[in-house]
Amino acid sequence: MQPDVQSLAQIDFVIIGVYILILVVIGMMRGRQLHGDEDFFLAGRNLKWPNIGFSIFASNISAEHLVGLAGAGYMFGLLHGNYEWMAFGSLLLLAFVFAPFYLATRVSTMPEFLERRYSSRCRDFLSYLNVLTTIFIRLGVSLYAGGLVIHLFLGWSLQTCILALSVIATSYTIVGGLAAIVITDTFQAVIMISGSVALTIIGLAKVGGIHELIAHVPANYWVMLRPASDPEMPWYAIIFGYPVLGIWYWCTDQLMVQRVLGAKNLRHGQTGIIFAAFLKILPVFIFVLPGVILFALNPNLANGDYAYTTIVSSWLPAGIRGIMIAVLIAALLSTIDSALNAISTIFTLDIFKKWLPNSSHEKLLLIGRIATGVSMVIAIIWSPMIGKFPKGIFIAINQLIAAVAPPLTALFLMGVLWKRTTARAAEWTLWFGSPVCVALGIAQGLGWPENFWPHRLNFMFLAFLMLIGIILFMVIVSFFTEPVRSEKTLPSLAEINRNERNGKSYLFASVLTMIMVGLYIIFS
Repeated sequence: MQPDVQSLAQIDFVIIGVYILILVVIGMMRGRQLHGDEDFFLAGRNLKWPNIGFSIFASNISAEHLVGLAGAGYMFGLLHGNYEWMAFGSLLLLAFVFAPFYLATRVSTMPEFLERRYSSRCRDFLSYLNVLTTIFIRLGVSLYAGGLVIHLFLGWSLQTCILALSVIATSYTIVGGLAAIVITDTFQAVIMISGSVALTIIGLAKVGGIHELIAHVPANYWVMLRPASDPEMPWYAIIFGYPVLGIWYWCTDQLMVQRVLGAKNLRHGQTGIIFAAFLKILPVFIFVLPGVILFALNPNLANGDYAYTTIVSSWLPAGIRGIMIAVLIAALLSTIDSALNAISTIFTLDIFKKWLPNSSHEKLLLIGRIATGVSMVIAIIWSPMIGKFPKGIFIAINQLIAAVAPPLTALFLMGVLWKRTTARAAEWTLWFGSPVCVALGIAQGLGWPENFWPHRLNFMFLAFLMLIGIILFMVIVSFFTEPVRSEKTLPSLAEINRNERNGKSYLFASVLTMIMVGLYIIFS
């Protein structure tokens, strides 16, 4: 049963239209200043820290985020905000462990880094895997979820909503590439944060303030780390399992790392990453908390997944409602344009350029734009199929990601932390470890074979156990095989830090860590 969503007023449509027009104009204007393929794929390696931070944040937040976190807040309280707050550890790893290697080696893609560190076979494997997962999981799910929510608000057909989102995102991405994306993402991040802060303030006013809110919701709604017996998310699954997913998502996935690869220098890259980590504190208070407030006002909602649409429809007057739908569209487009650019970059530089290594810069730019358009067409065709899966499709996708992540997390961690890791160990991890981890993840999710899996084995903790197994496997294989040739060509982390030490970044990281520890103490 769908929620009862109020029709939009004319002023709402005007606000949404103006927002989209401004967004496309900003992206097109930046696209006119494009200078070659490096500007298209990596913004000319000239990005400064504010754009990097805002773009990382905006690319991370999508429709599933706004809708899903509000629904999780309604049903479970702040618990699922751990996905936001625990990101700070992975982002600090990106800033101080991975980014120095990426920027010192001047790689353009994550598969290219694997070739520099291990072998060309590792690069090929990750190239095709990244393109497929980004199209069918990231892009397809974002289009479907976003189209569904826009369909509820505007009343257009689902296919029309998906097509409209696709055309808008593709228009400035195909013209301006990453250079346009970081500018539009900065604009969209400011809109998202401002609109969501206003929504939270309105909700607190409706419920009568913080004290009234606390009085009308269960006490465990404010607990972030729950006992080992908790059926939804025990503390050990968060502490041990999240880093496995987080390192893969924040430190090794092209969609998120591409902004860092385009940084002007290591100082801007690290500062931008830490700025994004500070911004990740906000979602618990501006995306999750409104769902908690709605529970205090109306604990009898038929389906928690409808919390966000109920909030926007029932709390806000005409005009403000249009702004919040613009916020939703901002979240959608920032993820879609980032996915498109990541696909086009990997396809052009890691796949096409290997087929035709002597291609001109103009040809690479053309291929990048064609790849953007083709990947979007595939995603448009695929996205309605998402709705044919069972109701738990989004949970199933998260479980699949938890099964895919351990080998890649191990590969990158071992690559930067232990120079003795061999190419053979990396290749065997991809070829044999990946299928085994995916099979185990699917089997555990389906509960097969019966009575085999421990009753309280959370899928995130299983990801941690698989990571430990993969690392042990890589250590053993590395001791029995020849060291990688790149051991002599890649600088060590200590050498990089000696050459480019950024004292302010360490200060900001220390402040962030103290804030996060304080927040977990408060919400314990």
